[in-house]
Amino acid sequence: MMLSDEERKDAQLKIVKLCVLRTEGLSEDEIAERLEFTAELGATAAQRMYARLLDLRLPPWLVYPEGAPMQGEPGLTGGDEGDNKSASEPDRKARAAGEPIELPPAERAVDLLRGELRRSARLGDPDQWRGSLEEDLEELFRLKEWLRGDHFVSVLYDEFDREIYRREELSEEVWLSLCEAEGLDPETAEAVEGPTTRLPLGASPTPWPGWVRLLAVYALRNPSVKPLVEALHPDPSSVDVENLYKKRGVEGAKYDGTVTELRNAAERLAKVVRGWKVRRGAPPPGVSRHDLWVKWQVIDPLRRKGCSYEEIFEEMKAQGYPIHHILTMEGTPFTVEKIRRLGGLNLSPPDEAK
Repeated sequence: MMLSDEERKDAQLKIVKLCVLRTEGLSEDEIAERLEFTAELGATAAQRMYARLLDLRLPPWLVYPEGAPMQGEPGLTGGDEGDNKSASEPDRKARAAGEPIELPPAERAVDLLRGELRRSARLGDPDQWRGSLEEDLEELFRLKEWLRGDHFVSVLYDEFDREIYRREELSEEVWLSLCEAEGLDPETAEAVEGPTTRLPLGASPTPWPGWVRLLAVYALRNPSVKPLVEALHPDPSSVDVENLYKKRGVEGAKYDGTVTELRNAAERLAKVVRGWKVRRGAPPPGVSRHDLWVKWQVIDPLRRKGCSYEEIFEEMKAQGYPIHHILTMEGTPFTVEKIRRLGGLNLSPPDEAK
């Protein structure tokens, strides 16, 4: 991992403090908090500290306290010794043997998530996360906002919910006053619309909660938020959109950009909800859908026939499998070594592994 001078100094200082604090009898979580690590989405402060130190390629004997079980980086096929005390015996055996642990059906969440798109927020509900996305979109037609100092002032205006005042219902004095305010001839006008209904949504350092939901969904589903910045920011040229997508350690970036942080948080949430176990060490590399397709449809069947990886490579070229299309999508060549790596992964389709 390439570190900037500032990051290197910060890491060195944390390592020195870690060694000193461990002599003071503090718990690992207390030490981690003093080193500015916090618990988040199922991981304790200490676990996040361990993960960061391992990312720096520090040896396990320095990362973990004396007497704690040490673990190398987990792979796609192996178990996790660090989880042995907390995991159940069947779960440990399943991981060690590479057997798949079937997750609850995804369709169970369909009604829950569909409801979030359609349900109505309760009137007066203080919870800013109760609005539905459909409601948020509808309210954009009525929303007006101002930035006053450090506060976003949000108001809903309803042009279609105005009081109608009829001439016969009012005194002469009130009628004349209303007509004058609206620029109408009191002799010919029969009715006057009252002022637009105005509903204040509050003033906050954060924009209207509907924006938070809508913009987050857009950022998660689209390659760039530049169109939104151009449409919604009062001075679009002042925003460095590329800066929002920075990744720490890439091209000298010291921190993750805002959209990168959002996507990382969404991925961590998905892991926790779907049963991911917090483990020490860096997570294993993923396998793209294209590479997994080649493994299932090409490599594994040929391996079951007794073909070597070199023979599989030659067979793939001879049979004209869609390697070139996959190369275009992935940008990495299918070499014998890559075929060997994919073939060695214990990632059979779950329905075949039962």
